[in-house]
Amino acid sequence: MKDFGWKLLSLVIAIALWFIVLNIQNPVETRNFSTDLTMNNLQLLEENGLVITNREELENTKISVRVRAQRLTLDRIYQNRDDIEAYIDFGTLQLEEIVGKETSVAVQIRLPAGSSNSEIELRSPSNVTVLVEYAGSKEVPVEVTTAGEETPQSAYAQPEMTPSAVTVTGPESKITQVVAAKGTITADPLTDDTTYTVTLQAVDASGNVVEGVTLSQDECQVYIPPKQSKRVPLVAEAAGVPADGYVIGEVTCTPSWVYIIGNEEALSTIDEIRLPSVSVEGRDDTVNSNYAISYLLPAGVSLKENEPDRATITVEIEEEARKTIALDAESLSYTVHLEEGLKTEVVSGSVVFEISGAEDVLANITGADISGSVDVTDLQAGEYSLPVDLTLPDGVRLVNNERPYVTVVISSDTQEDDNLTEEEPQTEPEETVVEEE
Repeated sequence: MKDFGWKLLSLVIAIALWFIVLNIQNPVETRNFSTDLTMNNLQLLEENGLVITNREELENTKISVRVRAQRLTLDRIYQNRDDIEAYIDFGTLQLEEIVGKETSVAVQIRLPAGSSNSEIELRSPSNVTVLVEYAGSKEVPVEVTTAGEETPQSAYAQPEMTPSAVTVTGPESKITQVVAAKGTITADPLTDDTTYTVTLQAVDASGNVVEGVTLSQDECQVYIPPKQSKRVPLVAEAAGVPADGYVIGEVTCTPSWVYIIGNEEALSTIDEIRLPSVSVEGRDDTVNSNYAISYLLPAGVSLKENEPDRATITVEIEEEARKTIALDAESLSYTVHLEEGLKTEVVSGSVVFEISGAEDVLANITGADISGSVDVTDLQAGEYSLPVDLTLPDGVRLVNNERPYVTVVISSDTQEDDNLTEEEPQTEPEETVVEEE
Protein backbone atom coordinates (compact mmCIF):
# COMPACT_ATOMS: atom_id res chain seq x y z
CA MET A 1 0.00 0.00 0.00
CA LYS A 2 3.04 2.25 -0.13
CA ASP A 3 2.40 5.28 -2.40
CA PHE A 4 -1.13 3.97 -3.07
CA GLY A 5 -2.37 7.31 -4.34
CA TRP A 6 0.31 7.52 -6.99
CA LYS A 7 -0.34 3.96 -8.06
CA LEU A 8 -4.08 4.60 -8.40
CA LEU A 9 -3.41 7.75 -10.38
CA SER A 10 -1.10 5.80 -12.70
CA LEU A 11 -3.85 3.24 -13.33
CA VAL A 12 -6.36 5.94 -14.20
CA ILE A 13 -3.87 7.62 -16.55
CA ALA A 14 -3.13 4.23 -18.23
CA ILE A 15 -6.83 3.55 -18.80
CA ALA A 16 -7.33 7.04 -20.19
CA LEU A 17 -4.38 6.61 -22.53
CA TRP A 18 -5.83 3.25 -23.69
CA PHE A 19 -9.13 4.83 -24.70
CA ILE A 20 -7.30 7.74 -26.37
CA VAL A 21 -5.20 5.33 -28.42
CA LEU A 22 -8.26 3.21 -29.18
CA ASN A 23 -10.21 6.16 -30.52
CA ILE A 24 -7.25 7.50 -32.50
CA GLN A 25 -6.16 4.20 -34.01
CA ASN A 26 -9.68 2.54 -34.24
CA PRO A 27 -8.23 -0.81 -35.35
CA VAL A 28 -9.98 -3.09 -37.88
CA GLU A 29 -11.43 -6.24 -36.32
CA THR A 30 -13.98 -9.02 -37.08
CA ARG A 31 -17.03 -9.96 -35.08
CA ASN A 32 -19.70 -12.68 -35.45
CA PHE A 33 -23.45 -12.08 -35.41
CA SER A 34 -26.47 -14.37 -35.73
CA THR A 35 -29.97 -13.70 -37.10
CA ASP A 36 -33.07 -15.51 -38.39
CA LEU A 37 -33.62 -16.05 -42.11
CA THR A 38 -36.52 -14.06 -43.59
CA MET A 39 -38.27 -14.29 -46.97
CA ASN A 40 -39.17 -11.27 -49.10
CA ASN A 41 -41.89 -10.92 -51.80
CA LEU A 42 -43.87 -13.93 -50.62
CA GLN A 43 -46.96 -12.34 -52.16
CA LEU A 44 -45.58 -13.21 -55.60
CA LEU A 45 -45.95 -16.88 -54.74
CA GLU A 46 -49.57 -16.44 -53.65
CA GLU A 47 -50.39 -14.47 -56.81
CA ASN A 48 -49.08 -17.38 -58.91
CA GLY A 49 -50.83 -20.08 -56.85
CA LEU A 50 -47.56 -21.37 -55.37
CA VAL A 51 -46.54 -22.39 -51.86
CA ILE A 52 -43.22 -23.18 -50.15
CA THR A 53 -43.10 -26.82 -49.14
CA ASN A 54 -40.26 -26.41 -46.61
CA ARG A 55 -41.36 -23.01 -45.29
CA GLU A 56 -41.23 -24.02 -41.62
CA GLU A 57 -37.66 -25.28 -42.05
CA LEU A 58 -36.60 -22.00 -43.71
CA GLU A 59 -38.26 -19.87 -41.01
CA ASN A 60 -36.28 -21.76 -38.34
CA THR A 61 -32.94 -21.34 -40.13
CA LYS A 62 -30.28 -19.31 -38.28
CA ILE A 63 -27.72 -17.40 -40.36
CA SER A 64 -24.26 -16.65 -38.90
CA VAL A 65 -22.58 -13.49 -40.23
CA ARG A 66 -18.91 -12.51 -39.76
CA VAL A 67 -18.37 -8.77 -40.25
CA ARG A 68 -15.00 -7.04 -40.68
CA ALA A 69 -14.85 -3.34 -39.81
CA GLN A 70 -13.31 -0.78 -37.52
CA ARG A 71 -14.03 -1.35 -33.88
CA LEU A 72 -16.33 1.65 -33.51
CA THR A 73 -18.36 0.52 -36.52
CA LEU A 74 -18.62 -2.99 -35.08
CA ASP A 75 -19.81 -1.51 -31.81
CA ARG A 76 -22.57 0.39 -33.63
CA ILE A 77 -23.58 -2.78 -35.48
CA TYR A 78 -23.71 -4.66 -32.18
CA GLN A 79 -25.90 -2.00 -30.61
CA ASN A 80 -28.33 -2.39 -33.57
CA ARG A 81 -27.85 -6.14 -34.06
CA ASP A 82 -31.60 -6.71 -34.17
CA ASP A 83 -31.63 -4.75 -37.45
CA ILE A 84 -29.31 -7.21 -39.18
CA GLU A 85 -31.35 -8.93 -41.90
CA ALA A 86 -30.55 -12.21 -43.61
CA TYR A 87 -33.05 -12.89 -46.39
CA ILE A 88 -33.88 -14.56 -49.66
CA ASP A 89 -35.85 -12.61 -52.26
CA PHE A 90 -38.43 -14.38 -54.45
CA GLY A 91 -38.68 -11.23 -56.55
CA THR A 92 -35.32 -12.08 -58.10
CA LEU A 93 -36.30 -15.63 -59.12
CA GLN A 94 -38.01 -16.97 -62.24
CA LEU A 95 -40.84 -18.73 -60.39
CA GLU A 96 -41.96 -20.93 -63.30
CA GLU A 97 -38.45 -22.39 -63.46
CA ILE A 98 -38.26 -23.47 -59.81
CA VAL A 99 -41.65 -25.16 -59.41
CA GLY A 100 -41.29 -28.77 -58.30
CA LYS A 101 -37.49 -28.56 -57.99
CA GLU A 102 -34.96 -28.26 -55.18
CA THR A 103 -33.54 -24.79 -55.84
CA SER A 104 -30.46 -23.34 -54.13
CA VAL A 105 -31.00 -19.66 -53.37
CA ALA A 106 -28.28 -17.27 -52.18
CA VAL A 107 -28.74 -15.64 -48.76
CA GLN A 108 -28.53 -11.84 -48.84
CA ILE A 109 -27.33 -9.78 -45.85
CA ARG A 110 -28.43 -6.25 -44.98
CA LEU A 111 -26.52 -4.52 -42.14
CA PRO A 112 -27.91 -1.66 -40.02
CA ALA A 113 -27.45 1.99 -41.00
CA GLY A 114 -23.99 3.40 -40.34
CA SER A 115 -22.13 0.26 -41.35
CA SER A 116 -21.25 1.25 -44.92
CA ASN A 117 -17.49 0.76 -44.39
CA SER A 118 -17.92 -2.78 -43.13
CA GLU A 119 -17.24 -6.00 -45.04
CA ILE A 120 -19.10 -9.28 -44.76
CA GLU A 121 -16.40 -11.92 -44.59
CA LEU A 122 -18.63 -14.95 -44.10
CA ARG A 123 -22.26 -15.96 -44.04
CA SER A 124 -23.25 -19.46 -43.02
CA PRO A 125 -25.09 -21.02 -44.64
CA SER A 126 -24.51 -18.92 -47.76
CA ASN A 127 -27.29 -20.73 -49.69
CA VAL A 128 -30.52 -22.42 -48.66
CA THR A 129 -32.61 -24.99 -50.49
CA VAL A 130 -36.13 -23.85 -51.45
CA LEU A 131 -38.93 -26.25 -52.47
CA VAL A 132 -41.83 -24.59 -54.31
CA GLU A 133 -45.02 -26.34 -55.48
CA TYR A 134 -48.44 -25.38 -56.73
CA ALA A 135 -50.89 -24.81 -53.89
CA GLY A 136 -54.00 -26.96 -53.45
CA SER A 137 -56.97 -27.27 -51.11
CA LYS A 138 -59.77 -29.70 -50.36
CA GLU A 139 -62.42 -30.37 -47.75
CA VAL A 140 -61.88 -33.30 -45.39
CA PRO A 141 -64.12 -34.71 -42.65
CA VAL A 142 -63.45 -34.19 -38.95
CA GLU A 143 -62.85 -37.41 -37.01
CA VAL A 144 -62.73 -37.52 -33.22
CA THR A 145 -61.69 -40.43 -31.02
CA THR A 146 -62.06 -40.77 -27.25
CA ALA A 147 -59.23 -41.73 -24.91
CA GLY A 148 -61.19 -41.82 -21.66
CA GLU A 149 -63.61 -44.39 -20.29
CA GLU A 150 -67.32 -43.79 -20.66
CA THR A 151 -69.52 -43.41 -17.60
CA PRO A 152 -72.55 -45.71 -17.20
CA GLN A 153 -74.76 -42.74 -18.19
CA SER A 154 -72.71 -41.84 -21.27
CA ALA A 155 -74.34 -41.16 -24.62
CA TYR A 156 -75.43 -43.95 -26.90
CA ALA A 157 -75.32 -41.50 -29.83
CA GLN A 158 -72.20 -40.59 -31.75
CA PRO A 159 -70.31 -37.44 -30.63
CA GLU A 160 -71.38 -34.41 -32.66
CA MET A 161 -68.64 -32.20 -34.15
CA THR A 162 -68.85 -28.51 -35.00
CA PRO A 163 -67.61 -28.11 -37.67
CA SER A 164 -67.98 -31.59 -39.15
CA ALA A 165 -65.56 -30.79 -42.00
CA VAL A 166 -62.63 -28.40 -42.53
CA THR A 167 -60.60 -27.19 -45.51
CA VAL A 168 -56.94 -28.19 -45.73
CA THR A 169 -54.54 -26.09 -47.84
CA GLY A 170 -50.90 -26.50 -48.75
CA PRO A 171 -48.63 -28.05 -51.39
CA GLU A 172 -50.47 -30.36 -53.80
CA SER A 173 -48.13 -33.27 -53.01
CA LYS A 174 -49.11 -33.09 -49.34
CA ILE A 175 -52.81 -32.28 -49.90
CA THR A 176 -53.29 -35.59 -51.74
CA GLN A 177 -52.07 -37.43 -48.62
CA VAL A 178 -54.61 -35.89 -46.24
CA VAL A 179 -57.81 -37.89 -45.69
CA ALA A 180 -59.16 -36.35 -42.48
CA ALA A 181 -58.69 -33.82 -39.69
CA LYS A 182 -58.35 -35.91 -36.55
CA GLY A 183 -58.50 -35.09 -32.85
CA THR A 184 -58.78 -36.92 -29.53
CA ILE A 185 -60.85 -36.22 -26.43
CA THR A 186 -58.44 -36.84 -23.55
CA ALA A 187 -60.88 -36.34 -20.64
CA ASP A 188 -61.03 -39.30 -18.27
CA PRO A 189 -63.70 -40.25 -17.54
CA LEU A 190 -65.91 -38.94 -20.32
CA THR A 191 -69.21 -37.42 -19.27
CA ASP A 192 -72.37 -36.98 -21.27
CA ASP A 193 -74.13 -33.68 -21.97
CA THR A 194 -70.68 -32.06 -22.19
CA THR A 195 -68.89 -30.04 -24.86
CA TYR A 196 -65.16 -30.61 -25.37
CA THR A 197 -62.67 -28.52 -27.34
CA VAL A 198 -60.46 -30.78 -29.46
CA THR A 199 -57.27 -29.86 -31.33
CA LEU A 200 -57.24 -31.13 -34.91
CA GLN A 201 -54.36 -32.39 -37.05
CA ALA A 202 -54.27 -33.36 -40.71
CA VAL A 203 -53.65 -37.11 -41.06
CA ASP A 204 -53.11 -39.57 -43.91
CA ALA A 205 -54.82 -42.93 -44.49
CA SER A 206 -52.49 -44.59 -41.94
CA GLY A 207 -53.29 -42.03 -39.26
CA ASN A 208 -49.90 -40.31 -39.49
CA VAL A 209 -49.76 -36.52 -39.13
CA VAL A 210 -49.13 -34.70 -42.43
CA GLU A 211 -46.78 -31.76 -41.83
CA GLY A 212 -46.63 -28.60 -43.93
CA VAL A 213 -50.40 -28.13 -44.45
CA THR A 214 -52.86 -25.74 -42.85
CA LEU A 215 -56.40 -26.41 -41.59
CA SER A 216 -59.10 -23.76 -41.90
CA GLN A 217 -59.85 -24.53 -38.23
CA ASP A 218 -57.39 -26.26 -35.93
CA GLU A 219 -60.00 -26.81 -33.20
CA CYS A 220 -63.52 -28.17 -33.12
CA GLN A 221 -66.25 -28.39 -30.53
CA VAL A 222 -67.38 -31.93 -29.72
CA TYR A 223 -70.65 -32.42 -27.90
CA ILE A 224 -71.50 -35.76 -26.30
CA PRO A 225 -75.32 -35.95 -26.12
CA PRO A 226 -76.98 -37.43 -23.04
CA LYS A 227 -78.73 -40.75 -23.20
CA GLN A 228 -82.10 -40.68 -24.99
CA SER A 229 -81.28 -37.34 -26.60
CA LYS A 230 -81.20 -36.48 -30.29
CA ARG A 231 -80.16 -33.48 -32.36
CA VAL A 232 -82.62 -32.69 -35.17
CA PRO A 233 -82.67 -29.91 -37.75
CA LEU A 234 -85.46 -27.35 -38.07
CA VAL A 235 -86.84 -27.24 -41.62
CA ALA A 236 -88.45 -24.06 -42.91
CA GLU A 237 -89.94 -23.13 -46.26
CA ALA A 238 -91.86 -20.31 -47.92
CA ALA A 239 -95.24 -20.52 -49.65
CA GLY A 240 -96.97 -18.23 -52.11
CA VAL A 241 -95.84 -15.89 -54.87
CA PRO A 242 -94.15 -12.56 -54.07
CA ALA A 243 -95.11 -9.29 -55.72
CA ASP A 244 -94.46 -8.81 -59.43
CA GLY A 245 -90.75 -8.38 -60.11
CA TYR A 246 -89.69 -10.17 -56.91
CA VAL A 247 -88.63 -13.73 -56.07
CA ILE A 248 -88.01 -15.79 -52.96
CA GLY A 249 -84.37 -15.66 -51.85
CA GLU A 250 -82.68 -17.46 -48.96
CA VAL A 251 -84.85 -19.04 -46.27
CA THR A 252 -83.11 -19.35 -42.89
CA CYS A 253 -84.17 -20.61 -39.50
CA THR A 254 -82.73 -19.56 -36.12
CA PRO A 255 -81.85 -21.84 -34.40
CA SER A 256 -81.13 -24.27 -37.24
CA TRP A 257 -81.33 -27.33 -34.92
CA VAL A 258 -82.36 -28.31 -31.39
CA TYR A 259 -81.93 -31.24 -28.99
CA ILE A 260 -85.00 -33.25 -28.10
CA ILE A 261 -85.41 -35.91 -25.41
CA GLY A 262 -87.72 -38.88 -25.06
CA ASN A 263 -87.71 -42.65 -25.20
CA GLU A 264 -85.58 -44.33 -27.83
CA GLU A 265 -88.56 -45.59 -29.84
CA ALA A 266 -90.12 -42.12 -30.11
CA LEU A 267 -86.83 -40.45 -31.02
CA SER A 268 -86.13 -42.98 -33.78
CA THR A 269 -89.18 -41.74 -35.69
CA ILE A 270 -88.08 -38.07 -35.75
CA ASP A 271 -85.43 -36.98 -38.22
CA GLU A 272 -86.47 -33.32 -38.49
CA ILE A 273 -88.93 -30.77 -37.17
CA ARG A 274 -90.84 -29.16 -40.02
CA LEU A 275 -92.10 -25.67 -39.22
CA PRO A 276 -95.27 -24.17 -40.75
CA SER A 277 -94.74 -22.54 -44.14
CA VAL A 278 -94.27 -18.79 -44.19
CA SER A 279 -96.61 -16.98 -46.59
CA VAL A 280 -94.89 -14.48 -48.90
CA GLU A 281 -97.92 -13.86 -51.10
CA GLY A 282 -97.64 -10.40 -52.68
CA ARG A 283 -94.65 -9.40 -50.53
CA ASP A 284 -91.71 -7.30 -51.74
CA ASP A 285 -89.62 -7.20 -48.53
CA THR A 286 -88.10 -9.59 -45.99
CA VAL A 287 -90.62 -11.69 -44.03
CA ASN A 288 -90.01 -12.88 -40.43
CA SER A 289 -92.18 -15.39 -38.56
CA ASN A 290 -91.86 -16.94 -35.08
CA TYR A 291 -93.10 -20.35 -33.98
CA ALA A 292 -93.14 -22.26 -30.70
CA ILE A 293 -91.15 -25.46 -31.27
CA SER A 294 -92.57 -27.42 -28.36
CA TYR A 295 -96.09 -27.33 -29.87
CA LEU A 296 -94.78 -29.14 -32.96
CA LEU A 297 -93.39 -32.13 -31.03
CA PRO A 298 -95.32 -35.42 -30.73
CA ALA A 299 -96.46 -36.81 -27.41
CA GLY A 300 -93.64 -38.20 -25.27
CA VAL A 301 -91.00 -35.95 -26.84
CA SER A 302 -89.86 -32.61 -25.45
CA LEU A 303 -87.06 -30.09 -25.83
CA LYS A 304 -83.90 -30.65 -23.84
CA GLU A 305 -83.42 -28.31 -20.90
CA ASN A 306 -82.08 -24.84 -21.85
CA GLU A 307 -82.96 -25.34 -25.54
CA PRO A 308 -84.73 -22.34 -27.13
CA ASP A 309 -88.46 -22.89 -27.59
CA ARG A 310 -88.98 -20.28 -30.28
CA ALA A 311 -87.76 -20.48 -33.87
CA THR A 312 -87.49 -17.46 -36.16
CA ILE A 313 -87.88 -18.01 -39.90
CA THR A 314 -86.46 -15.32 -42.17
CA VAL A 315 -87.43 -15.28 -45.85
CA GLU A 316 -85.43 -12.93 -48.05
CA ILE A 317 -87.46 -11.34 -50.87
CA GLU A 318 -85.20 -10.23 -53.71
CA GLU A 319 -85.75 -8.33 -56.91
CA GLU A 320 -86.26 -10.70 -59.79
CA ALA A 321 -83.28 -11.28 -62.07
CA ARG A 322 -83.58 -12.62 -65.61
CA LYS A 323 -81.36 -14.71 -67.83
CA THR A 324 -81.63 -15.88 -71.44
CA ILE A 325 -80.89 -19.55 -72.11
CA ALA A 326 -80.39 -21.23 -75.49
CA LEU A 327 -80.70 -25.02 -75.89
CA ASP A 328 -79.70 -26.96 -78.98
CA ALA A 329 -82.92 -28.32 -80.48
CA GLU A 330 -81.17 -31.62 -81.21
CA SER A 331 -80.40 -32.06 -77.49
CA LEU A 332 -84.09 -32.11 -76.51
CA SER A 333 -85.89 -35.34 -75.74
CA TYR A 334 -88.55 -36.27 -78.33
CA THR A 335 -91.45 -38.63 -77.69
CA VAL A 336 -92.61 -39.76 -81.17
CA HIS A 337 -95.81 -41.74 -81.85
CA LEU A 338 -96.69 -41.47 -85.57
CA GLU A 339 -98.38 -43.63 -88.16
CA GLU A 340 -96.19 -46.12 -89.95
CA GLY A 341 -94.34 -44.57 -92.90
CA LEU A 342 -93.92 -41.11 -91.33
CA LYS A 343 -90.65 -39.65 -90.15
CA THR A 344 -89.70 -36.60 -88.04
CA GLU A 345 -87.09 -33.92 -88.74
CA VAL A 346 -86.17 -31.06 -86.37
CA VAL A 347 -85.82 -27.74 -88.20
CA SER A 348 -85.06 -25.30 -85.37
CA GLY A 349 -81.34 -24.84 -84.66
CA SER A 350 -81.78 -23.70 -81.06
CA VAL A 351 -84.53 -23.07 -78.55
CA VAL A 352 -84.27 -19.70 -76.78
CA PHE A 353 -86.22 -18.75 -73.64
CA GLU A 354 -85.94 -16.50 -70.61
CA ILE A 355 -85.87 -17.61 -66.97
CA SER A 356 -86.14 -15.62 -63.76
CA GLY A 357 -85.11 -16.09 -60.16
CA ALA A 358 -82.73 -14.80 -57.48
CA GLU A 359 -79.58 -13.25 -58.93
CA ASP A 360 -77.19 -15.56 -57.04
CA VAL A 361 -79.14 -18.62 -58.23
CA LEU A 362 -79.20 -17.57 -61.90
CA ALA A 363 -75.47 -16.76 -61.87
CA ASN A 364 -74.55 -20.47 -61.68
CA ILE A 365 -77.17 -21.85 -64.07
CA THR A 366 -76.28 -22.88 -67.63
CA GLY A 367 -78.09 -24.77 -70.38
CA ALA A 368 -76.60 -28.01 -69.01
CA ASP A 369 -78.78 -27.62 -65.88
CA ILE A 370 -82.02 -27.53 -67.89
CA SER A 371 -83.64 -30.32 -69.88
CA GLY A 372 -86.55 -30.21 -72.29
CA SER A 373 -88.94 -32.64 -73.95
CA VAL A 374 -91.23 -32.46 -76.99
CA ASP A 375 -94.30 -34.63 -77.61
CA VAL A 376 -94.76 -35.62 -81.29
CA THR A 377 -97.93 -37.72 -81.18
CA ASP A 378 -100.77 -38.43 -83.63
CA LEU A 379 -99.69 -35.89 -86.25
CA GLN A 380 -99.89 -36.10 -90.04
CA ALA A 381 -97.32 -34.97 -92.61
CA GLY A 382 -96.58 -31.26 -92.44
CA GLU A 383 -94.67 -28.60 -90.50
CA TYR A 384 -95.52 -28.00 -86.84
CA SER A 385 -94.43 -25.59 -84.10
CA LEU A 386 -94.53 -27.69 -80.93
CA PRO A 387 -94.15 -26.51 -77.29
CA VAL A 388 -91.14 -27.60 -75.26
CA ASP A 389 -91.75 -28.84 -71.72
CA LEU A 390 -88.80 -27.65 -69.61
CA THR A 391 -87.46 -29.08 -66.37
CA LEU A 392 -85.97 -26.16 -64.40
CA PRO A 393 -83.80 -26.12 -61.25
CA ASP A 394 -85.35 -25.21 -57.90
CA GLY A 395 -85.94 -21.48 -57.44
CA VAL A 396 -86.14 -20.82 -61.19
CA ARG A 397 -89.20 -20.24 -63.38
CA LEU A 398 -90.06 -19.25 -66.94
CA VAL A 399 -90.69 -15.57 -67.43
CA ASN A 400 -94.46 -15.12 -67.87
CA ASN A 401 -94.69 -18.93 -68.17
CA GLU A 402 -93.92 -18.56 -71.87
CA ARG A 403 -92.83 -21.95 -73.10
CA PRO A 404 -90.45 -22.02 -76.08
CA TYR A 405 -91.39 -23.79 -79.32
CA VAL A 406 -89.45 -26.01 -81.70
CA THR A 407 -90.22 -26.49 -85.41
CA VAL A 408 -90.70 -30.09 -86.52
CA VAL A 409 -91.35 -31.35 -90.06
CA ILE A 410 -93.19 -34.66 -90.50
CA SER A 411 -92.84 -36.31 -93.91
CA SER A 412 -93.33 -39.66 -95.61
CA ASP A 413 -90.47 -42.16 -95.67
CA THR A 414 -91.36 -43.02 -99.33
CA GLN A 415 -91.44 -39.45 -100.62
CA GLU A 416 -87.84 -39.52 -101.83
CA ASP A 417 -88.36 -42.79 -103.69
CA ASP A 418 -91.50 -41.45 -105.41
CA ASN A 419 -89.68 -38.33 -106.56
CA LEU A 420 -86.81 -40.38 -107.84
CA THR A 421 -89.18 -42.50 -109.93
CA GLU A 422 -90.86 -39.49 -111.48
CA GLU A 423 -87.78 -37.37 -112.23
CA GLU A 424 -85.12 -39.95 -112.93
CA PRO A 425 -86.57 -43.24 -114.23
CA GLN A 426 -84.27 -46.15 -113.65
CA THR A 427 -82.92 -47.98 -116.74
CA GLU A 428 -83.09 -51.69 -117.21
CA PRO A 429 -79.98 -53.44 -115.93
CA GLU A 430 -77.62 -54.75 -118.60
CA GLU A 431 -77.71 -58.45 -119.28
CA THR A 432 -74.67 -60.34 -118.10
CA VAL A 433 -73.59 -63.41 -120.05
CA VAL A 434 -71.62 -66.12 -118.32
CA GLU A 435 -69.79 -68.52 -120.65
CA GLU A 436 -69.54 -72.13 -119.74
CA GLU A 437 -66.11 -73.71 -119.87
